[in-house]
Amino acid sequence: MDGFHSEKARGMWQRLPKTDPQIATQLEKEVIPDSTTQINFRTLRAQLVADGWWERDMVQEAKLIGIYASLVVGAAATAHTVPLVSIALTGLAMTNSGWLGHDYIHGVDKFSDKMRMFAAVAAGLGPTWWSDKHNKHHALTNEMGVDEDIATDPFLFPWAPDPKHDSPLRKIQHLIFFIPFSFLFALWRVDTMSVVIKAVEDKRPAAKEELYALLAHYGIMLTLLPLSVWIPATFMSGLMSALIVTPTHQNEEYFEEYQSDFVTAQFESTRNAVTTNPFSEWLWGGMQYQLEHHLFPTMPRSKYPALRPILMKFAEENNIPGGYRESGEFEILIENWKLYKRVAEADAVPGARCDLIMCPIIMALNLNKAKTNSISAMLYMSEPESESKSDSGRPDFEFSFEIPKKGISDVGTAEVKLPPILDNSEIVIVRYDLPFGLNAAPDEAHASGQVQVVVQADGKAGGEKVGDILRQTTYWRGKEPGIFDVSKNANNFDLVVQALVTNDLAVADEIVLVFERPL
Repeated sequence: MDGFHSEKARGMWQRLPKTDPQIATQLEKEVIPDSTTQINFRTLRAQLVADGWWERDMVQEAKLIGIYASLVVGAAATAHTVPLVSIALTGLAMTNSGWLGHDYIHGVDKFSDKMRMFAAVAAGLGPTWWSDKHNKHHALTNEMGVDEDIATDPFLFPWAPDPKHDSPLRKIQHLIFFIPFSFLFALWRVDTMSVVIKAVEDKRPAAKEELYALLAHYGIMLTLLPLSVWIPATFMSGLMSALIVTPTHQNEEYFEEYQSDFVTAQFESTRNAVTTNPFSEWLWGGMQYQLEHHLFPTMPRSKYPALRPILMKFAEENNIPGGYRESGEFEILIENWKLYKRVAEADAVPGARCDLIMCPIIMALNLNKAKTNSISAMLYMSEPESESKSDSGRPDFEFSFEIPKKGISDVGTAEVKLPPILDNSEIVIVRYDLPFGLNAAPDEAHASGQVQVVVQADGKAGGEKVGDILRQTTYWRGKEPGIFDVSKNANNFDLVVQALVTNDLAVADEIVLVFERPL
């Protein structure tokens, strides 16, 4: 909460209604206690706040914006006379504007509020798309199947996959990595437009203003630059951006489970780059201080160099595994290439974890375009535990529902068989537009004899009711849908919550919840 929100926002949540004491006590039992590292980090953060580390250096901001403006002017001036120079300057301007916009979208100060649309106007990247996708990366860094920044298959595999999920491209990925890298900025632009159009349809705050800013960007760019400059510059910028953003995480620890110690997880999953000259220091755009940024994302990037020795000392004093990690700017790129090479030369690993940390159910999508335009979602489950069957020997529930889709994309239909838990019950399928609300908590003394996640307050009309058991929810591994078995994981409520929060507007418009209702 502190990492992503302003002081005003942190004050607002403190005014929300208090949780029922009984439910709060129950939830506390499911939460792993804060580590000493986390407690010490809060103390450090409070001291930095008191010392004014979030005050923006306006002279530095003026310099950075001035460099960007100079690149744009230079690119426009040479577009028709020296196109190769214009391409280089435009590519640098795109990358530079991306890093500036990144800093302003994260920022919580008044200047950042005013500059929030800078990324849209200058880089063609929308704040809504960036926030939806990027904040998840910050909160769940390197968590397999949740962090989209490491879910780069089938073009680049950071670990050897199961043969079912393999691709022939993997064997040559270290030779062709620059091709998917080059498409990064173009893909960001496409995703931005898709998200902002949907945001306008959903009437999200400031969505129209963002769309107008993006249209202004394309109007300005296409007026100043011919397509023969603008298109290659986009791919040049994609290559530069990918070379900067990928190596600081991909060669570090991956997590198959939720990491309750956020601070230690950031140290273990992040490596900084030590630049060797002023040009590189500018070009990396603050991303060379990746750890500082992940621990303090709302802090102006100009503060990160001075923060570096403080975090080094913190890592040493708190015995962080691996300590403060950093490598030279070229060394870190070489090590990332070696990772791609190692994975390319490795054999596929049967049973290797899919790129979602929470897949007790594996969803196989079978395409049969000759018969239907939909996708039949076949659910393969491990052998059910005996407790999951009712004593009455009731037959399984059989039902189906449409997988939530994003925009005009049609994902398909899930066909489900689910053993009843109760002797007398029915299945209730509820769809909520995102974002959604659900009041449910684990019940360790449930009549079924197992821990179950039980609804505590009625939902919308026709939705869940008090006493309903949450059996399943849709979840997402990157942009691939799946179904999470809540009942099988009810004794690990953190995992249930993680499954629920993968449903966000970056990937879908709705969430589907399956409840078992006692009769």
